[in-house]
Amino acid sequence: MSKLTESALGYAAAVLACLLMTGGFAIAQVGQGAVPDDGSHRRLTAIAGDNCPPGDPDDPATIGSWVRLDDLTEVMVVHAALLPTGKVLMFAGELEANLPHLSIVWDPITNEQTIQGPIVDDIFCAAHAQLADGRLLTIGGDGPIRTQTYVFDPWTETWTQLSDMENGRWYPTGVTIGDGRVVVFSGWGGVGNPDEVEIWSPETEQWTTYPPNSNYHLEIYPGMHLMPNGNIFYSGTRWNGGSGWAGANSAYFNPTTGEWQVLGPHVNGDRAEAISVLLPELEPGAEPWRVLVAGGWAGGEPQQNSAEIINLADANPQWMTIAPMNFQRNNVNAAILPDGDLAMVSGISGWKWGPFDATLTTEHFDPVTETWESMASMQVGAQYHSIGLLLPDGRVLKTGGHLGGGVNIRDMEVYSPAYLFNGPRPIIDAAPAEIGWAQEFSITTPDAPDITLVSLVKLGQITHHTNTDQRFLSLVFEQVGEDLLTITSPAHGNIAPPGYYMLFILNDCGVPSESAMVRIGEVESDCVADLDNNGTVGASDLLALLASWGPCKGCAADFDDDGNVGASDLLTLLANWGPCP
Repeated sequence: MSKLTESALGYAAAVLACLLMTGGFAIAQVGQGAVPDDGSHRRLTAIAGDNCPPGDPDDPATIGSWVRLDDLTEVMVVHAALLPTGKVLMFAGELEANLPHLSIVWDPITNEQTIQGPIVDDIFCAAHAQLADGRLLTIGGDGPIRTQTYVFDPWTETWTQLSDMENGRWYPTGVTIGDGRVVVFSGWGGVGNPDEVEIWSPETEQWTTYPPNSNYHLEIYPGMHLMPNGNIFYSGTRWNGGSGWAGANSAYFNPTTGEWQVLGPHVNGDRAEAISVLLPELEPGAEPWRVLVAGGWAGGEPQQNSAEIINLADANPQWMTIAPMNFQRNNVNAAILPDGDLAMVSGISGWKWGPFDATLTTEHFDPVTETWESMASMQVGAQYHSIGLLLPDGRVLKTGGHLGGGVNIRDMEVYSPAYLFNGPRPIIDAAPAEIGWAQEFSITTPDAPDITLVSLVKLGQITHHTNTDQRFLSLVFEQVGEDLLTITSPAHGNIAPPGYYMLFILNDCGVPSESAMVRIGEVESDCVADLDNNGTVGASDLLALLASWGPCKGCAADFDDDGNVGASDLLTLLANWGPCP
């Protein structure tokens, strides 16, 4: 027996002895919250005690805080995407103003900006989608043909042109589906909107047009979301050139069959330039089936604060009116936060080309209570062409947009939600870089006993208040020991499309950690017993195995597939102890 295996066996014996002396393999804490019956608590977390008292009404611990950065963006911002490096890609294209074809990458930690380009084509008002490998795909844009496709590599910070689409598309929408392909809808083709639907394959990096029976007319920048059943939901939000375009029915598109199913209209029939969000579900392991639309033209004031929700898990899903926002918000942005709240930033009352009044006050939407709460105010208003994006540290970036009269905004403001002023942040010491679907994995944290929520938030990409990628998933977890959490990943790619996510842990005061960047998708590994996929079979894998000890059909630690985690599985783990080959 090698000294390495002897050491591992000794460690295992010590852990086993400790567990036996304390009553066996009982789990210390299970992250399975429930909504309190009296509705008195807004989060699926433990009741906050004296360590996290509420702040005063105007305290940042209650309403958060905005900070206006000293530097302006080096380019006008119409498009933005969070990258796996933790930086933010931003660009505009010509902006119909002969601006150079450049992009910038901004580092939220150092506040430095680097410039890329020139890009051959004008990708102003393109669509984009986060790819499984971390690259950003841009689709269409302005120009004489509008069929161009590019990818941005976040590690080399370079643009590469790919094959063209069959149809020109300006203002289209792209959606990454559960197998990593990207479906594109709508856009202006030069003469009307193309009804054809196309799909891009990451294996071939080529576009294929669906048969004519899949053609469907949508306005530009339609709000689209991948649902847990694999269908793509059209929410009825869209962009348009006039001050209203009523009568848009919501619909399902099946990317496998190419068939459409009409679901019906909104209560307020004009959701042009509104926001559409796949709502977080706070119950651990719950699938996201609800969609929120809020604001937009909505027939003009005073309906621009109105909001609706549809639950697509219902047998007969219909849009239902909920409590209105506290402020009118046409051209609004919504960023999903680590605790599941939505931060509604920017927006105006009125029409984008005026007259209008900028809405400066941030609002949070609670997806559990379906209520709105006013928060801190921005310093600079922003509306059409502005962006709002969650950052890896839990803050929100706001930039871009117009002030009217052709004045473009290049100021950057960063919003720190109230949770960043409510005590020390929990720490993720180690987490796997890659996670497969329906898999148990482990993270180490000195704050394990205090953790009440583990969440995944997909990297966002946004333009024209359309963000098809952002989604929030609450994960089932167990505390194992004082510094280890065992977590179950989402079941499949329709719930968590392949790509990069921010992994957060939140304590009983609702304070999130800084995120760990993880890739969700197919994980190819020949390393037996590396349960947390960190490239090493070690103590965290051993603790995860011991936590599953006993009858455990289908468990990741059941290496011999006998329906029981036992001595043979322990010996398999010990035999593979150390760095994976």
